[in-house]
Amino acid sequence: MLQIGEWKKTLPKEVQKELISLRKKNHFWNIIGPAYIALWVISAFVIYQNPENEIIKWILAAFIGTLIHSLSVLMHEACHYSITGNKIIDRWLGFIYSLPVFMSGSAYRATHKKHHRATRQADDPDEFTNITSNKKVLNILFYLWPFFGTLGFFIHVPAMAFKWGSKEDKRQVIEEYILMAILFAFIIPLSINNFGFSFLVDIWIKPLIFTILIANLRGWAEHSLTDKNSKINSSRTIPTYKLLEILFCNINYHQEHHIFSQIPWYNLPKAHQILKPHLEEQGAVFFNSYLEFFINAIKTGANGSLVKS
Repeated sequence: MLQIGEWKKTLPKEVQKELISLRKKNHFWNIIGPAYIALWVISAFVIYQNPENEIIKWILAAFIGTLIHSLSVLMHEACHYSITGNKIIDRWLGFIYSLPVFMSGSAYRATHKKHHRATRQADDPDEFTNITSNKKVLNILFYLWPFFGTLGFFIHVPAMAFKWGSKEDKRQVIEEYILMAILFAFIIPLSINNFGFSFLVDIWIKPLIFTILIANLRGWAEHSLTDKNSKINSSRTIPTYKLLEILFCNINYHQEHHIFSQIPWYNLPKAHQILKPHLEEQGAVFFNSYLEFFINAIKTGANGSLVKS
């Protein structure tokens, strides 16, 4: 199996230089996280002003759910230290961005490192086909994934962090869950006392339904039915609308991210344009949209493949 590092060396020197230059961080884009939080606050204010309007509340629940998903993707960026490049700052940014989904950023980082090293292999903690060797059961779970898949990560991520993480990882995970519990023990009762339980449901619990659904569908496309026997093609890129890419923080350029994980999210589209012809030479498959992928995935099933023969 051709290793990613070996393949990188075969790229033309000018291409290698271009890709290395894309590692440089543009700190202007660090405003995106606070901007998403501000939009959440504004949406919450609109909901507060319209307590009886169910249409507005559900529309904004979907919007807030999208924003929470965006923050969770930024948590992923922080785990790669790709926001500021400072490990301490990025650790705590990851903690903040993961709070809305009750996740420890450090737990995710400990698990995610293993996922990058062993993508789609037997020791990949995120590999779907490792759940069971029973093909019928696997196929059922495959079709259920878009609806329920991410829910398992609330237990899976901290469990795998304690299995695969270092002592320092485990210490940080414990610290973050303790701090999270303290914050929630203060914030949740305070919010209920001042605004009511239904308001908290409208601006957080209902939106999480959409967050989970988006994460399930997006995550379904990243690795499923890719080439397990190729380090290069075990991840998938799906270019989409620019607005959606901004809301996804370009996590849809997942193949480029796995090959060059040091490139920050806002430079991944450029990396895609540079790498596309070279990836196609290696047999990469690019879908034109998420809808196209979903249609093909549904037709194919868990035991099929969407790779070039």
